[in-house]
Amino acid sequence: MVDNSEQPSNTATRSSAFLGVLHFLSGRYQGLEVPLIQGQHITIGRSYKADVVLLEPDISREHLRIVIANDGLIAEDLGSTNGSFVNGRKIEFAELKAGDRILIGKTVIELLTQDTAVRDINVSDAKTAFIQPTAVRRREKSMVGSIEEIPLADLLQLMSTSGKTGVLHLKTPKGCGKLNFDKGRLISASLDDNPNMAPTKSLFRILRWNSGSFELSRPEPVLPERELRATTQALLMEGMRQLDEFTGLLQRFPPLHSTLRVPAMGVELEDLEPREQQILKSVSQSSSIRDVLNHCQLTDLDILQGVEKLLLEGYLLASAV
Repeated sequence: MVDNSEQPSNTATRSSAFLGVLHFLSGRYQGLEVPLIQGQHITIGRSYKADVVLLEPDISREHLRIVIANDGLIAEDLGSTNGSFVNGRKIEFAELKAGDRILIGKTVIELLTQDTAVRDINVSDAKTAFIQPTAVRRREKSMVGSIEEIPLADLLQLMSTSGKTGVLHLKTPKGCGKLNFDKGRLISASLDDNPNMAPTKSLFRILRWNSGSFELSRPEPVLPERELRATTQALLMEGMRQLDEFTGLLQRFPPLHSTLRVPAMGVELEDLEPREQQILKSVSQSSSIRDVLNHCQLTDLDILQGVEKLLLEGYLLASAV
């Protein structure tokens, strides 16, 4: 009979299994860290089947393997096209020690042992299907990075392919967003915690961001009315289509601060399509095109297309402030 009070703590278990981290010093994933756990092997390459996926043209699909054995760590080149280097020397196999630097493609990786690396790691979460760095100094923070380095379209694709679960927190000068994933499926999106903005509209706005940071944390519950029903791939394809058309439409559109108003003759709503009816109702509560974009539940592209049609047909008038 085992006395549970005598069992070692989780902290002790983590300490004995955790050997250190691979710290990314340069390249697209600079600043990320991958935990080294005793008994595991880590494959690095361009293939989505790799444990650590590096989308760089100079890196082979299966480039390098880190073997984590009881008596040490070994770097093994997997027949890569451009080779693997440890401390400037091209290798096929090499024993690794603290402070060694590995070069693959344009990425430099430093080995930090448990004496110098962060040790508060959940070993059960340490197996990486994409990049699950520990810079990520708390258990619930398992992936961080820059949107400039990993565009959001690529990031969503990787989350889907690797079957990740959790909430991507996005911080940019334009606002804060949340993307909630369940086993790789995007199940909800929100912008600035605004409960009145539809999740699809929130997602399509977020996809316009090209700067800022992201961080993956624990999953959060999603209300049924906030759940996205389409597949991640379908949402991404539609979002990129809307982004392209929205950008093109803006170039021939009145300034977004322009004031909108309904002409004195009035409008018979039943003569209009449902989209245009919804836009006109928003215009009565708003003053500018930007206000309509923010208050109407339609996507931004649908709103601009509808406003353009209403302007051309004389149902709306626009005047610059």
